[in-house]
Amino acid sequence: MKFLAFSDTHGSYQSAQKIITMSEEVDLLVCIGDFTHVGQYGELFLDRISSVKKPLYLVSGNHEESPSNLFTDLVHKYDFAHNLEQTTKQFQEITFCGCSFDASRETSQELQRLKVQDTKPDVFLTHCPPRNTPAAFGKRDGGSLTIRSFIEEVQPQLVLCGHIHRPQQRECFIGKSKIVNVACQYYIFEM
Repeated sequence: MKFLAFSDTHGSYQSAQKIITMSEEVDLLVCIGDFTHVGQYGELFLDRISSVKKPLYLVSGNHEESPSNLFTDLVHKYDFAHNLEQTTKQFQEITFCGCSFDASRETSQELQRLKVQDTKPDVFLTHCPPRNTPAAFGKRDGGSLTIRSFIEEVQPQLVLCGHIHRPQQRECFIGKSKIVNVACQYYIFEM
């Protein structure tokens, strides 16, 4: 199974065209947040990539936080779009789960539900990268301790994040979990 992962497209027409072109090679699309630009262009972006006719798993980024129901309302308008926030979903025997940008904050308890579910996720989607990793941003970081703790405990095979457009490194590890920051990029994964 192949899937195309992307993040931080910010409603860009060029990004939508790239996704449409690259989607010919994949079975599934995965968006790790910030597909809008401060809440704008989300519907236009999803309208464009709906021509792909493949499922889209997605989580919200910081640009989908306002208004508070923006992300949920957008996702519900599209049959091909599936909200993975604080839930799991299988696609061809691969278990995906995700968290909202809001859930990545240090005070959040929402990730606890993912830890106690029966199925260990193969792929974890989080807009915010784990703190103290090169996928974040070194001394200025921008990562989340909550996300790091979740990864250390659950050890998903693959963690996809975004948010930091120019991380120190795109790929790193926490234990056996491979972390890939896909911000402003397009990656095809095969599992």
